[in-house]
Amino acid sequence: MMNSIGFKQSSCYTTSKKGVKKMSEFVDNLPIHDVQHIASSTGEYVYLTFFIAMKHGPEQFTLLVKQNQSTRRFSPVSLHHSGRFGEETTPLHCCEFCGNPIEFIDTTCKGLSPHMHGIFLRLIQEPAIRLHWVYLDY
Repeated sequence: MMNSIGFKQSSCYTTSKKGVKKMSEFVDNLPIHDVQHIASSTGEYVYLTFFIAMKHGPEQFTLLVKQNQSTRRFSPVSLHHSGRFGEETTPLHCCEFCGNPIEFIDTTCKGLSPHMHGIFLRLIQEPAIRLHWVYLDY
């Protein structure tokens, strides 16, 4: 069974289809929406939250971005599942990217993590948060 973004899915196990898309094309075609920029109180970390539309409904993810203290440049550090609204009433489901059951927040998405830098570059171009990144180095 194929999902909408070119992955073959079977139960809670997902494998990439050989040669489906290049990384940038894959990232460009992700159905991302509702992007938010949340800076830590120290400004050293930024949390970029976003949703990806999936068959079972929208799934929220968080991309942690950290500022290097010596270069002052920001770069992505980790990408996590952030859970869903109404989780307590939603049956257990699996991430379409990594195949892991999504039970609670803060589990790493091993399927999207290899695309973390491309996702970061795409997110900071989104109109909702683009102005935050105009004068920041990354």
